[in-house]
Amino acid sequence: MSAYLVGIQTVVDNDALNQYIKAALPSMRTYGAKPLVVDPNTIKLEGNQEPPGSRCVIMEFESKEKLLAWYQSGEYKSAMALRDGALDGYALIAEGLPSD
Repeated sequence: MSAYLVGIQTVVDNDALNQYIKAALPSMRTYGAKPLVVDPNTIKLEGNQEPPGSRCVIMEFESKEKLLAWYQSGEYKSAMALRDGALDGYALIAEGLPSD
């Protein structure tokens, strides 16, 4: 079953974010990540709470196990160090619907 990394953020430091993306892309390819959404200006439609930003990123992985293997990999942890201070927000995992 597919799994999705969903990030909702505010960009704090564009230069650091660009360095992080450049460093993270090879590991994303290795683990089969498929970027589906990178939108810096999402629009809130509903809810009582304000999201931590308007930037939304959604990446598809083959499974939750593959997503977690990527997230916990040494290659990605090196890239994550560059992300510190670049974004303010959160990321979560959501599993897709069964295919049948």
